[in-house]
Amino acid sequence: MLGRATLAIFSLFLLSGCNRPDSGESRAADRSVVSEPSDGQNPEAVIPNEGGLPDLGEAPEFLLRDSDSQEFSFRKYDGRVRLVSFFFTRCPSICPRINGQIAELFEKVSDNPKVLFLSITVDPENDTPQVLSDYARKYRKDASNWKFLTGEPQVIQGLLTGGFKLGSGMLPDAHNTRIVLVDQAGTIRGFYQGMDSSHIAQLGKDLLKLLP
Repeated sequence: MLGRATLAIFSLFLLSGCNRPDSGESRAADRSVVSEPSDGQNPEAVIPNEGGLPDLGEAPEFLLRDSDSQEFSFRKYDGRVRLVSFFFTRCPSICPRINGQIAELFEKVSDNPKVLFLSITVDPENDTPQVLSDYARKYRKDASNWKFLTGEPQVIQGLLTGGFKLGSGMLPDAHNTRIVLVDQAGTIRGFYQGMDSSHIAQLGKDLLKLLP
């Protein structure tokens, strides 16, 4: 019989989404690009690489604060293509890897005013605007087109589980690592596994499809 300590370690292993992708994300990495969140509703749906982008519903409106402590309204930026991801600054491995890949993509479109990258912390109690400001310098030079956001924990939890339907385990460690692509009208057009370089490459292509 497993001891309590062994069971505790095993439970942490299952929940550590930011240290180890969950089984749904691992399966997704073997496909093309996932066109649905990991909520169990339609686990086989994918975006055809050679086809058009699907309409996956309306992105939610939300109010957060950026790294300059300014209020940020998501729908205020309708008219821009938006990439939304979730992370936390104390993440030791996976978040830096994903943000590094996002930064490479950002460099290709950073001068385009029709694009906006959004990175939302899942650890708002620690990730204050000042902490985010210091962290963001590792990844971006231009703050105008890449916002690092924080806010009330219940708002951020609601974005994960309800607004973007990504699902989540125990925050901050077990957050979802997918990136959400939202078009100029506020429609979700795709979900991409941030740990998979092929998904990031496809995200770059799909982003360009949405630009004039």
